[in-house]
Amino acid sequence: RNPVDAYARKRHRSSGRTMRSRFRPCLLASRVFKVPRRSFSAAARFHAATSGRVLPDPHNVSNQLDSDTIQAIVHRLEERGRNETFRSLFSYFSKIPTDAKVLEVGCGTGVMARLLCKYPGFNGHITGVDQCQGFLDVAREKALEEGCDMSKISFIEGDAHDLSSSLSGEKLNSFDVVVMHTFLSHATHPKTVLRSAAGVAAEGSKLIVMDGDYSSLSYSHSEDWIGKGMDQALVNATFTKPGIIRELVGKIHTTGWELKSAEAQCVAEIGSSANYWVTFAEFYAPRVKASGLMDEDIVDQWLLDQAANLSEGRFFAACNYYTLIAEKSVKK
Repeated sequence: RNPVDAYARKRHRSSGRTMRSRFRPCLLASRVFKVPRRSFSAAARFHAATSGRVLPDPHNVSNQLDSDTIQAIVHRLEERGRNETFRSLFSYFSKIPTDAKVLEVGCGTGVMARLLCKYPGFNGHITGVDQCQGFLDVAREKALEEGCDMSKISFIEGDAHDLSSSLSGEKLNSFDVVVMHTFLSHATHPKTVLRSAAGVAAEGSKLIVMDGDYSSLSYSHSEDWIGKGMDQALVNATFTKPGIIRELVGKIHTTGWELKSAEAQCVAEIGSSANYWVTFAEFYAPRVKASGLMDEDIVDQWLLDQAANLSEGRFFAACNYYTLIAEKSVKK
């Protein structure tokens, strides 16, 4: 028998009530992320067709998205930035010298840059670079609204793969710290990005890469094949390089940086109190459906099941995050 049909029949029989789901795909997220067809190469179109991944990682092509989709992502980034669980991932702020000249690559709407600008004792300067002008407009607006000292923060449109060109107006080779916060997992060529960053960093500068190892993402579900399928589908619909953190450990030395230390943090929500992984599911589950990675009915039921877990105190979702600290290699 078709396991999807069997699962649907089982859920229909066992459901004695209609549940108002806490997991509601938000209206903004339910829009299909539209990218002009011409932006795909023939090889990329073939890969998408054969893998079931019809839609690209939206963060990877943020400079090609329509205005509605950009606003949807802006909403997600700002909502995430207010979340205390997400903010716990900024513990590396204490490792940034208070007078440092900081470059954030892939700054998005500037959540990290704005928080660092207001971090107690910080008197340096932060330059945020992103390829999406729509994100940068919001970053500047929010910095002003939040009372950031605008002499300490600036935002520039540019390509992370070619930072020396993007920062032509800046003094190159003068950045003391380069930060990539949940960015490399969305980059097309992470090693090229790291080499590009080394090219604009000062001698002895520090690199901070914070990202998830998304193969560890897991939501609890009573049907194992559904649970594992949705975990993988969410990862495939969201990240270009979901395993970049584990890949970097053995390769970062080839990019102009030497790994010095690493820290791990499990971001987990358990029981009846959850927000970070709830909103992640709300935002990206519609992409799973739109990409054809899972049957729409299965995705909808999975959301209802997660809502039931939350309301009954059985919710579980977790993923491992890592902070890699490296230093610019000394030229011999």
